[in-house]
This record gives sequence, structure tokens and C-alpha cells, in this order.
Amino acid sequence: MAAAPQRLEKQGKDVMVAVHITQADVTAMIEREIALFAAGVDASAFDAATLRSQALWRERTLAEFRAALVPPHLEAVQFAGGFQEDCWAVTRSNGDYHVVYMPIPDRFSLVRETAVGPVDMSIHGGAIAVFSTT
Repeated sequence: MAAAPQRLEKQGKDVMVAVHITQADVTAMIEREIALFAAGVDASAFDAATLRSQALWRERTLAEFRAALVPPHLEAVQFAGGFQEDCWAVTRSNGDYHVVYMPIPDRFSLVRETAVGPVDMSIHGGAIAVFSTT
């Protein structure tokens, strides 16, 4: 999905950004993931009690995820190695963490809120899966 990143200068620093990703693109990714998540689980390997429990967990997780969604907005995120990348924040904070979309690897990430701003926690994947780790 992501095109080749481009080098831009931001605040006197050389940074990599995928400039073609828009707020609408990120919103569409979230909507597709919600639809897939809400579709259910593979029932072939589980008994009825496990399926009911899993269905309740999925419903609760999806409700909490939807309630935490915010219109995607850009924010600078700190990564290991001391570099910074502009990412799309997609959920509000729970006080410690929130979910962002990273355009360069085309993945969602859990970030920790710190005094120096959001810091990548190296928990990457789909938006709902990342959100459910909080």
C-alpha cells in the first residue's frame, strides 16, 4: 500500500515520510480491519463455550476500540535508535498508550506516552490487535 518514502526536511532534520498516505487512507484501513474483525473466528477448532467466550471478547474489544478511535492526525513518534517519524494517531490515549499508523512499514504500532512525546513500544500489526494489548 505504501509508496516509496520521500526525504523531507522537518525542523532542520532529514526525515523519511510517505507523503501519499492521507487521513482518508488511514480511516479506510481502520474500517476494513473493523469489518474483518467483526466477521468472527474460525469455529472449527473450538467447543461452544470457548466460542461464546471468544465472541464476547471480540465484541468487547471491538466496542472499546471503536470508542477509542479519533480522526487520524499526524504526530511525531520516537523510535529506537533516536530517530523520529511522523505517524497517524488513530486512537485516544488510555492514559499511558495509544495506537498509531506507521506509513513507512505500513503497520500499526502501540506507543507509550512519555515526557518527550510518544515512543514506539515495538508492538506492531493490525490496529485492533495492537490496541488489544493495552
